[in-house]
Amino acid sequence: MRVIATLFALSFAFMGLSCGVASAQPAVPHNFSSMAPADEYFGRQKESILEIRNRLDAFDRRSDDEMLEPGTVHALDDLQDAIRDWQRKYPNDPWLPASLRRLSRDYERAGSASTQTQTQDDGAVPQAVSVEGTVVDAESGQPIVGAVVIVASDDGSIDMSTAPFGTTSDDGSFVISDAPATSLQLVVQPPEGSGYAPYSFDVDGTSGDVDAGVIRLSIQ
Repeated sequence: MRVIATLFALSFAFMGLSCGVASAQPAVPHNFSSMAPADEYFGRQKESILEIRNRLDAFDRRSDDEMLEPGTVHALDDLQDAIRDWQRKYPNDPWLPASLRRLSRDYERAGSASTQTQTQDDGAVPQAVSVEGTVVDAESGQPIVGAVVIVASDDGSIDMSTAPFGTTSDDGSFVISDAPATSLQLVVQPPEGSGYAPYSFDVDGTSGDVDAGVIRLSIQ
């Protein structure tokens, strides 16, 4: 009986210790239900969120010369495939915007930046326009810093190896200097962990530079 009582007491002590450890963990964003689970795998390489973040870390540690080595862009394409699959399944995941920013920066360092000029089949350089605007909180009107504004393809998809994009500065403003002179869909990815909902809308770039005005994001 003494042994049973001792084991019973140890069980309660362990439960108390577990609760104490759990309470000491960092708080997760309030929209936890929109976050991708750690044991789900994305893209053709079947990568978890942890693997995606580790690969982004590995690219960050590379020197500029190493980023220009053959095979880097292909590796980034595989990573992009995983992130896009993640985005399709969990579009409101608060960790997505930072991953998109890091992927865009890695493409740029690898010589395949969103600002890279592409030629048409006839050799002519397509006309580009500038898109600018400001991203603010829908309730307070305060600027939102660190949001990513991306020009999506006609079907609404995003290819970070070629998609023009801009990031909002301290006053919430952004400038995308190389958008195609067509009808455009802009996708606003809010800052990581901010709780804002992503937002997309159409603008017309056929007549020249675009002022997208004030874009108001709401808490989801």
